[in-house]
Amino acid sequence: MVPIFNESLTANDPDFLATSDLLLVTLKAWQVSDAVKSLASTLPVTTPILLIHNGMGTIEELQNIQQPLLMGTTTHAARRDGNVIIHVANGITHIGPARQQDGDYSYLADILQTVLPDVAWHNNIRAELWRKLAVNCVINPLTAIWNCPNGELRHH
Repeated sequence: MVPIFNESLTANDPDFLATSDLLLVTLKAWQVSDAVKSLASTLPVTTPILLIHNGMGTIEELQNIQQPLLMGTTTHAARRDGNVIIHVANGITHIGPARQQDGDYSYLADILQTVLPDVAWHNNIRAELWRKLAVNCVINPLTAIWNCPNGELRHH
């Protein structure tokens, strides 16, 4: 069990964003587009934006963003128990460019690898995103049917 402590960060402080090397966006899919659009104008155009969330369609909503856009998905599993986040399964985080023009930021995989391994760079991240969507299309209904966390599916 890894306790996560609540710490308030001013994520939209223009001075902070103007010197950021990376904007890591880990929101629900329906929140991503509005959040990125509201923050993009305060970021340097060279600062990559990495979106890590379940779901599809956000990149189509962000086509006009000038910054490099990266997408990611992870198979790490966690659950909330009150104010504590419990990391229940190790996995792998896949990241890559969202659009052809977004370039090679594979060095970010190396940096993120030191924080929460494993991290892999993919030039075609969409294949990993579709794979994750397909897995979730199976897992999510089963967890609802058996009323269990996805980490306990193997017991059913």
